[in-house]
Amino acid sequence: MGYFDALLRYFEFGGRSGRGQYWQFQFCYALLVIGAIYLDRGNIVVAGTLHPGLFLNFVMIFHIVPQFTVGVRRLHDIGRSGWWSLLNFVPLAGLLLLVWSFYASEPGANEYGDDPHGTSRQDRAVAKPGRSSPASSAARQMLERMESRRNTSGTVS
Repeated sequence: MGYFDALLRYFEFGGRSGRGQYWQFQFCYALLVIGAIYLDRGNIVVAGTLHPGLFLNFVMIFHIVPQFTVGVRRLHDIGRSGWWSLLNFVPLAGLLLLVWSFYASEPGANEYGDDPHGTSRQDRAVAKPGRSSPASSAARQMLERMESRRNTSGTVS
Protein backbone atom coordinates (compact mmCIF):
# COMPACT_ATOMS: atom_id res chain seq x y z
CA MET A 1 0.00 0.00 0.00
CA GLY A 2 1.27 3.47 -0.86
CA TYR A 3 0.92 4.91 2.62
CA PHE A 4 3.10 2.33 4.34
CA ASP A 5 5.63 2.33 1.51
CA ALA A 6 5.96 6.11 1.91
CA LEU A 7 6.51 5.68 5.65
CA LEU A 8 9.15 2.98 5.06
CA ARG A 9 10.92 5.45 2.78
CA TYR A 10 10.70 8.16 5.49
CA PHE A 11 13.98 9.98 4.69
CA GLU A 12 14.42 8.81 1.10
CA PHE A 13 14.43 11.74 -1.31
CA GLY A 14 15.82 9.73 -4.23
CA GLY A 15 13.79 7.57 -6.54
CA ARG A 16 10.26 7.90 -7.81
CA SER A 17 6.72 7.59 -6.43
CA GLY A 18 3.85 7.06 -8.83
CA ARG A 19 0.46 8.73 -8.70
CA GLY A 20 -1.07 5.77 -6.87
CA GLN A 21 1.43 5.82 -4.03
CA TYR A 22 1.26 9.60 -3.76
CA TRP A 23 -2.54 9.79 -3.63
CA GLN A 24 -2.88 6.76 -1.33
CA PHE A 25 -0.51 8.48 1.08
CA GLN A 26 -2.48 11.75 0.85
CA PHE A 27 -5.80 9.94 1.40
CA CYS A 28 -4.54 8.05 4.46
CA TYR A 29 -3.00 11.22 5.84
CA ALA A 30 -6.30 13.07 5.39
CA LEU A 31 -8.17 10.27 7.19
CA LEU A 32 -5.67 10.41 10.05
CA VAL A 33 -6.08 14.19 10.32
CA ILE A 34 -9.87 13.85 10.37
CA GLY A 35 -9.62 11.12 13.02
CA ALA A 36 -7.25 13.25 15.11
CA ILE A 37 -9.61 16.22 14.90
CA TYR A 38 -12.44 13.98 16.04
CA LEU A 39 -10.40 12.72 18.99
CA ASP A 40 -9.39 16.27 19.88
CA ARG A 41 -12.86 17.74 19.40
CA GLY A 42 -13.11 18.93 23.00
CA ASN A 43 -9.64 20.45 23.00
CA ILE A 44 -9.70 22.37 19.73
CA VAL A 45 -11.40 25.57 20.89
CA VAL A 46 -9.93 27.01 24.08
CA ALA A 47 -11.05 30.44 25.29
CA GLY A 48 -12.58 31.22 21.90
CA THR A 49 -9.40 30.57 19.89
CA LEU A 50 -8.58 27.60 17.72
CA HIS A 51 -5.82 25.29 19.02
CA PRO A 52 -4.81 21.94 17.57
CA GLY A 53 -5.06 19.18 20.11
CA LEU A 54 -2.52 16.56 21.12
CA PHE A 55 -3.57 13.95 18.52
CA LEU A 56 -3.64 16.44 15.65
CA ASN A 57 -0.22 17.81 16.60
CA PHE A 58 1.19 14.27 16.71
CA VAL A 59 -0.24 13.33 13.30
CA MET A 60 0.96 16.54 11.68
CA ILE A 61 4.48 16.46 13.17
CA PHE A 62 4.92 12.74 12.44
CA HIS A 63 3.98 13.26 8.77
CA ILE A 64 6.06 16.39 8.01
CA VAL A 65 9.03 14.48 6.60
CA PRO A 66 7.19 11.75 4.64
CA GLN A 67 4.80 14.38 3.25
CA PHE A 68 7.78 16.25 1.87
CA THR A 69 9.71 13.18 0.64
CA VAL A 70 6.75 11.59 -1.16
CA GLY A 71 6.15 14.96 -2.86
CA VAL A 72 9.77 15.15 -4.00
CA ARG A 73 9.64 11.58 -5.32
CA ARG A 74 6.37 12.39 -7.13
CA LEU A 75 8.10 15.31 -8.83
CA HIS A 76 10.93 12.96 -9.80
CA ASP A 77 8.33 10.61 -11.32
CA ILE A 78 7.21 13.28 -13.76
CA GLY A 79 10.80 14.27 -14.57
CA ARG A 80 11.06 17.40 -12.43
CA SER A 81 13.62 18.30 -9.81
CA GLY A 82 12.67 17.99 -6.15
CA TRP A 83 13.62 21.64 -5.70
CA TRP A 84 10.25 22.51 -7.27
CA SER A 85 8.68 21.44 -3.96
CA LEU A 86 9.86 24.75 -2.51
CA LEU A 87 6.92 26.31 -4.39
CA ASN A 88 4.83 25.22 -1.40
CA PHE A 89 6.29 28.20 0.46
CA VAL A 90 5.19 30.72 -2.20
CA PRO A 91 1.55 31.82 -1.90
CA LEU A 92 -0.64 30.25 -4.61
CA ALA A 93 2.40 28.78 -6.41
CA GLY A 94 1.77 25.47 -4.64
CA LEU A 95 -1.26 25.06 -6.90
CA LEU A 96 1.17 24.22 -9.70
CA LEU A 97 2.41 21.30 -7.61
CA LEU A 98 -1.18 20.15 -7.15
CA VAL A 99 -1.68 20.17 -10.93
CA TRP A 100 1.60 18.31 -11.47
CA SER A 101 0.58 15.65 -8.95
CA PHE A 102 -2.07 14.52 -11.45
CA TYR A 103 0.41 14.14 -14.34
CA ALA A 104 1.17 10.66 -15.60
CA SER A 105 4.55 9.12 -14.87
CA GLU A 106 7.38 9.47 -17.34
CA PRO A 107 7.58 6.13 -19.16
CA GLY A 108 10.63 4.02 -18.45
CA ALA A 109 13.62 5.08 -16.42
CA ASN A 110 14.54 8.73 -16.07
CA GLU A 111 17.44 10.52 -14.36
CA TYR A 112 15.79 9.96 -10.95
CA GLY A 113 15.31 6.21 -11.16
CA ASP A 114 13.41 3.33 -12.73
CA ASP A 115 9.75 3.49 -13.62
CA PRO A 116 7.80 2.59 -10.45
CA HIS A 117 5.29 0.71 -12.62
CA GLY A 118 7.98 -1.43 -14.22
CA THR A 119 6.59 -0.91 -17.71
CA SER A 120 6.66 1.84 -20.27
CA ARG A 121 3.57 3.84 -21.15
CA GLN A 122 3.45 2.06 -24.54
CA ASP A 123 3.41 -1.34 -22.84
CA ARG A 124 0.48 -0.26 -20.66
CA ALA A 125 -1.40 1.18 -23.66
CA VAL A 126 -0.89 -1.93 -25.80
CA ALA A 127 -2.02 -4.38 -23.11
CA LYS A 128 -5.59 -5.35 -23.87
CA PRO A 129 -8.11 -6.85 -21.47
CA GLY A 130 -7.76 -10.62 -21.51
CA ARG A 131 -4.21 -10.46 -22.83
CA SER A 132 -1.16 -10.61 -20.63
CA SER A 133 0.95 -7.49 -20.24
CA PRO A 134 4.75 -7.67 -19.86
CA ALA A 135 4.36 -7.15 -16.11
CA SER A 136 1.84 -9.98 -15.72
CA SER A 137 3.91 -12.36 -17.85
CA ALA A 138 6.97 -11.57 -15.72
CA ALA A 139 4.93 -12.29 -12.60
CA ARG A 140 3.69 -15.55 -14.12
CA GLN A 141 7.27 -16.59 -14.93
CA MET A 142 8.36 -15.81 -11.38
CA LEU A 143 5.53 -17.91 -9.96
CA GLU A 144 6.43 -20.79 -12.28
CA ARG A 145 10.07 -20.64 -11.13
CA MET A 146 8.96 -20.66 -7.48
CA GLU A 147 6.69 -23.63 -8.14
CA SER A 148 9.45 -25.59 -9.92
CA ARG A 149 11.88 -24.90 -7.04
CA ARG A 150 9.31 -26.12 -4.54
CA ASN A 151 8.72 -29.28 -6.55
CA THR A 152 12.45 -30.03 -6.95
CA SER A 153 13.24 -29.54 -3.28
CA GLY A 154 10.82 -32.36 -2.36
CA THR A 155 9.04 -30.42 0.36
CA VAL A 156 5.34 -30.61 0.68
CA SER A 157 3.48 -27.67 2.12
